[in-house]
Amino acid sequence: MRYAIENYLKQERTKKSHIALLKTRGNLSCQLNNAFLETLIDIASNTTKELVVCFSGGADSQLVKWGFDYLEIPHRVMHQRYLLNGAYLNWQEAGLLPPETEFVDVDVLEYQKSKYFQDRFVKEFPTSV
Repeated sequence: MRYAIENYLKQERTKKSHIALLKTRGNLSCQLNNAFLETLIDIASNTTKELVVCFSGGADSQLVKWGFDYLEIPHRVMHQRYLLNGAYLNWQEAGLLPPETEFVDVDVLEYQKSKYFQDRFVKEFPTSV
């Protein structure tokens, strides 16, 4: 797989003009762009597991998804929605999500009652609220 992705990248460096994929080694933005794409290639080529982008709607997850799409590396996109009293707390992010997004709904009150939450946050970091 790594060989195929590296060959793809070499071909695309000459084809795609809308992205600065490097001819000049001295340009910092080109070096960062190459480092980013090479990192995604390393991630994909060093695992047999399915790749999942935890999409928040922020710049970092959008960039990672864009990179996987650009390199044609298969991946899934998932987004957590936080439900409290019948309303989603993070509803603003919905407009920023790609159409293929899979949702993981978290009931905030149920999560706060869970053994994990109680052991990890309530007992370990007690607060006087």
